[in-house]
Amino acid sequence: MWTIVTAASLTNMLFAVFLVLGPAITKHSVGGPAAWATMMSALGAGSLIGGVAALRIHPHHPLRTSVLALALCPLPTLGLAIHLPAVAVAGLALCCGAGLTVFNTLWETALQHHVPNRALSRVSAYDSFGSLACQPIGQATAGPLAAGLGTYPTLWLAGATQLVLALATLAVPAIRRLPATGKSPG
Repeated sequence: MWTIVTAASLTNMLFAVFLVLGPAITKHSVGGPAAWATMMSALGAGSLIGGVAALRIHPHHPLRTSVLALALCPLPTLGLAIHLPAVAVAGLALCCGAGLTVFNTLWETALQHHVPNRALSRVSAYDSFGSLACQPIGQATAGPLAAGLGTYPTLWLAGATQLVLALATLAVPAIRRLPATGKSPG
């Protein structure tokens, strides 16, 4: 659990770089506010698609599948970093939204199946807090990092780190091997 919560917290921190720098980039070079609105709409549409997909998939190893879905999160950040056109970044944002929703659904389902009922409320509270704890840090540091490193290197750093983080999470045997069910009553 701690590995997933840490990965989610750091992913949210790094994704905040996209959310902070994306509007500034699109304002000046990718098509203005309409381009950013298209990217954010695609992210939302991807979330809907991911929700429908999550209803239909039943992986034998939900955490492995969820972390692979989380690996889609850095795509729009990397798309901006390599100067892709707005429509391409919107396509990547669609994939990101789908991946995030599949990740969240499979993760929450795994918690429900593997955490004893008597501890589920506490565990869910730690999960929620931990997963979002670093996001404000990402929001606060994106601008200063971009000022110091440059906007595009900051996007590269955030996107590449997110990808490495997701893949490194798969190195944990318990994440790769956790079965779909396993909770006993109580």
